[in-house]
Amino acid sequence: MDLSRPPGQWGRWEYKKQLVFFDPSLEEYGPSYALMRTEKLQKWLEDNDLEIVWLIDGEKQMFSSGVGQFFGRLVYSGLFKYENGKPVGNVWCDREDPRD
Repeated sequence: MDLSRPPGQWGRWEYKKQLVFFDPSLEEYGPSYALMRTEKLQKWLEDNDLEIVWLIDGEKQMFSSGVGQFFGRLVYSGLFKYENGKPVGNVWCDREDPRD
C-alpha cells in the first residue's frame, strides 16, 4: 500500500502525507482500534485482486459455580468476507457434552 509512518508517531500510517491508518489508543485513553480510510484499502485490494476474510474461532466452557462441575463446552467458528460495504458470512457452533 506504500504507507509510511511519520517519525515519532506510533500507530499512524500515511500515504503521501494523508493519514490512512490510526490507532487512537496510543494518544488517548481507551481500547485499541484500527481505524482506516476504506477507500485506500479497497483500491489496493482491487488493484492486487485480493479480498479480506475473517476467521473467528473460540470456545465457552460451562461449569457450576459451587463445586466446579463441568457441564460441557460450546465451540464456535465463523467465516466472513467484505461484500457491498459490509461483512457477510456465517457462524456455527458445536456443543460438546461431557457424557459423550
